[in-house]
Amino acid sequence: LFDPPPSEGPLFLPEEQALLESVAEMLRSELERRAAEAELATSTERLDLALAAADTGIWEWDVARDRSFASRAIAEFLG
Repeated sequence: LFDPPPSEGPLFLPEEQALLESVAEMLRSELERRAAEAELATSTERLDLALAAADTGIWEWDVARDRSFASRAIAEFLG
């Protein structure tokens, strides 16, 4: 990751190198998480806009957990 120039000694001790690599990995993971959250927010907004434009809703049933979800439009439709 941080290779020293050939004529000089190491820039970092092995422990420092390991710490830098660990911090770099944590930052990379955080950036990936934030990017995924932004993509999810965009996707959710698009779905909401499409459902509103179509004047419809969604209903889903998680059979494994025996849980269901109905959007407000479906709940109003079903009463």
